[in-house]
Amino acid sequence: MLEFAVEFLLRSTVVLVLVGALCSVRHLSAAERHNVATVGLAAMAGVAATIWLTTDGGLPAWPMPLPEQVTHVIPGEVERPLRALAEAGTAATAAVQSLQHGQQVVAWGPWIFATYAGVALALGASTVMGRRRVARYVRRLPRSRSATADALGPVDVRVDACATPWTWGVRRPVVVLPEDFEDWPPERQDAALAHELSHISRRDCLVDGVSRWVCNVFWFQPLVWTLWLRQRRYAEGACDDAVLKAGGDACDYAETLLAIAKSNLTAKPLGIAVGSKALKARLQAVLHTGVRRDPMTLAKRGIVAALAVAIIIPVGAGSVTAGENADVGPTPEVRYTPELARQEVVAYERRLAEQPDDIAARTVLIHHYAQRRYRGQAEDSMHAKREHARHLAWVVRHAPDAPVLDHVAHASIMKSLSPAGYATVKDAWQHQLDRQPRNTAVLDRFARFTSVNEYERSRDLLRAAEKLEPRNPKWAERLGASFLRGTISSSWQAENPSAPNDALAAYDRAYALHGTEVPSSVLIGRAQAALIAKRYVLAKTHANALLVAFDQGWNAGDGDLVHHAHTILGRLALVHGDLRQAKEHLLGSARTPGSPVLGSFGPRMSLALELLDKGEFEVVGAYLDLCSEFWDDDRLDAWRATVAAGKTPDFGGNLVY
Repeated sequence: MLEFAVEFLLRSTVVLVLVGALCSVRHLSAAERHNVATVGLAAMAGVAATIWLTTDGGLPAWPMPLPEQVTHVIPGEVERPLRALAEAGTAATAAVQSLQHGQQVVAWGPWIFATYAGVALALGASTVMGRRRVARYVRRLPRSRSATADALGPVDVRVDACATPWTWGVRRPVVVLPEDFEDWPPERQDAALAHELSHISRRDCLVDGVSRWVCNVFWFQPLVWTLWLRQRRYAEGACDDAVLKAGGDACDYAETLLAIAKSNLTAKPLGIAVGSKALKARLQAVLHTGVRRDPMTLAKRGIVAALAVAIIIPVGAGSVTAGENADVGPTPEVRYTPELARQEVVAYERRLAEQPDDIAARTVLIHHYAQRRYRGQAEDSMHAKREHARHLAWVVRHAPDAPVLDHVAHASIMKSLSPAGYATVKDAWQHQLDRQPRNTAVLDRFARFTSVNEYERSRDLLRAAEKLEPRNPKWAERLGASFLRGTISSSWQAENPSAPNDALAAYDRAYALHGTEVPSSVLIGRAQAALIAKRYVLAKTHANALLVAFDQGWNAGDGDLVHHAHTILGRLALVHGDLRQAKEHLLGSARTPGSPVLGSFGPRMSLALELLDKGEFEVVGAYLDLCSEFWDDDRLDAWRATVAAGKTPDFGGNLVY
């Protein structure tokens, strides 16, 4: 049960993110967005079915190679909280492993299933009782008139002491009107009734009810609830568009919405009135002349359904494999485990003595020793470093495509802290490279291993990969990131003064190779490299390009673009002595929708530090308050307290670039 839930969460998140991105396409009409959201919610059942069939139902899983991804080196001061997060998130998988090896652990499966079933039943009961209560209430309302919906014919109309019209029912749809409906101006009556009849023609009550049951079943996936709320909002917009498409005047209709919203205190689920937060956006959509208001045609429904199938089958039935072209056999799934008890370590070591090729056991021990190598007593720490390097070197020599080698914190060794271990693993990588000099996967992982300790060696490996795949933008981007990392140390100007320009040239190559779909990391890297190289005019151009890319939806939803653009522009303003503009850009950098990177690692504090040096504590305090909207971390509270006291905090790794 636990493994199924984890698989579903991961794969359904991919589907829902894709659906959300498709719903955000600028030129879709509200009806088209509603249909996409509906298909996305229905896809949850398809994802669950394909996962079950590929595990228990006999349907074969389809392996999908996972492209090599650029991995940025994590600053040392950030590694420990990341490691703690990984440890906390893996206790459940450790319990599953222990069960497989015959150890006595708590059987969490029944408890997890009982919790899931209890919540699902409670939500289902609440839904059933609520709908029955509304159905009884509607049946007692007096009839007023009859109306006609295009798809369903005559519709029952009833009167209620409500402030807004609303609809109810699937087989026998009902429109409920306010008691003072007859006193409304005729144009308002026509618009309101047309809106509600559009809900009925579109069968929004049925769609909304089914969608709610999808949420009840998959309640543990928060994105399902988010998409359901968006679906309801799109339904209202689609009905607004239907009224306007039928010849309604946009200004008069906006006045109708506003008048109903003012008098509405208890809006019903599909009522024409809206909450105050959505009213402004809805009025803007009604009054905007460039909005598409086309209904969802049958051909478009077919296209959306085909896209849904094309997404569900690979995501639900696909199994991800790592490595591009390594020459070893299949590798086991990586399970990140917390530190093991002494008897567990002994048990795993015995397994390896009997079965040296047991990659799963070595993976568990690598994670265990990686967590113990830099803490505890000196003797224990030295033992952990030695054993970690021994197991890591074995995996590099015999299974260079093992997923554990992509786990930066556990597959890397700091040369200054463990020189012998670093040399051992480096020799293993060199052995692999001698065997497969044209294997770009080996070059990539070897470069990643040496990236912190030997900048130039890492770059040589990336250059070799770039020669083998000159049209692959990944290598140029990795080189650009390497040169930028080289500028973090205080001595970089003496050791490698050309690093910023080299980074800029590499990012320019990556930009050209990516074509029309340039990732945010390349856009941001170009701007950062130009700033460090003191090519201020170019840095300003690239920073403004980040804002243009965000506004045009090129990288829609990526708050990194906004954050880094304003940070760079603010630092440029300080270079030119414009303190007022620098403060505006500081606040602008925090007014971002956020991103996974900002939500995990937090904002860049370089501009804030420069302003603190000039005594601007008030604006930096306001900046930190805004950052709390996308970053929830104890460090932020500590920084705010320090700034409020008129002191400069230690921003640590958040000062990078």
